[in-house]
Amino acid sequence: MEIRGRWATRQVWVGEQELRPEQSLQVGDQRASGFGWGYIGSGPQQLALALLVELTDAETARRCYQEVMWQLIATLPQADFTVDVQVVADVIGREVGEARAGGEQPSVAQPTAVEVEYRYTREELQALFDVAHSEHVARGGRYAVHSGTLTIYTQPWDTDMMGAESARMGSFAAVWGQGNQIWQIELDVGFSLDDLLEELGTIEEKALGRKIYGR
Repeated sequence: MEIRGRWATRQVWVGEQELRPEQSLQVGDQRASGFGWGYIGSGPQQLALALLVELTDAETARRCYQEVMWQLIATLPQADFTVDVQVVADVIGREVGEARAGGEQPSVAQPTAVEVEYRYTREELQALFDVAHSEHVARGGRYAVHSGTLTIYTQPWDTDMMGAESARMGSFAAVWGQGNQIWQIELDVGFSLDDLLEELGTIEEKALGRKIYGR
């Protein structure tokens, strides 16, 4: 079965049935004026959510729609498109597999939260998350991105064994819009603020060509 989109009208079909946003709004309202694709924003988020509500269930939709938006919807051309439903299934499979792998890692204590005010332009903040997305654990990298949170692991998940041995170091929580900033850093047990700032410096250099708040 295919998913088709018509750019001129922002209409989307799953098979022969037109996809409508009404049902997905009951699961999550992204405040979008309609569906969108080919960029990151509320329209693509609502489309990802609507697709998952149509193809799976509300729980899976809530858990996986951000990854479907990042990995599929945002990468489509800003034009008419046709993709196979299996592409969505593949993204969901990777997301569920990652969650299970993460669930097998015991947590001996709660992470420490440190509030910060690291302001960027929207383009700079987007570039940081783009780097993390390109080196996502689902692609054998060290980062995971979920709903504005960028999580760092100690080792790349390039093999099943490395994924099982990789420890969570902490995460950066970002807010978008007028703020465009990292507002909180979580430190997992055994890791310091300096450790996380070194990781931030690495991401900044990759994304921006220079360090701003990282070390």
